[in-house]
Amino acid sequence: INTYLSVIDRSDDALKMLISYFESVEEDTIILIYGDHQPMVDKSFYENIYNKPYSEFTLEELKEVYALPYLIWANYDLNEDAAPAETSNCYLSTILFEVGNIPKSTWLNMVEEYRKEYPIVSTVFVKEADGDLKTKDSILKDVTLKNNLLKEYQNYSYGILYGLKE
Repeated sequence: INTYLSVIDRSDDALKMLISYFESVEEDTIILIYGDHQPMVDKSFYENIYNKPYSEFTLEELKEVYALPYLIWANYDLNEDAAPAETSNCYLSTILFEVGNIPKSTWLNMVEEYRKEYPIVSTVFVKEADGDLKTKDSILKDVTLKNNLLKEYQNYSYGILYGLKE
């Protein structure tokens, strides 16, 4: 924890230097900075915070542990309303394009549709559009999802991987 906290201070200084530099650049520039999870510390740290064993954490508590902090900065006006308070790293590219007013590809438009249905997807849980949190396993067992949206997402991903789609 001490190491993490001391490195945060250095990271803040480096971020200030980076932004200071790009504030004076004339070319439109956008910066996305994110952490793909909360600090990787021993589970006992979280158990002390929540005062219970990690195995008993609720999905809401796990959502806090797996939160994705991010920052989007630009030297031009952004569409800040397009930046959700909560998201997953798989959606950062489409959010970046939306916030930066950058035209999206067919792929990113598809990812955006997926994000509307499932605003947060992690290795442990999924948040649905209505705000319900479900385990990842329960979502993957959902026949409707597997036969429609997820299947389409997987097929398109495969196509991009092998150069079959844009």
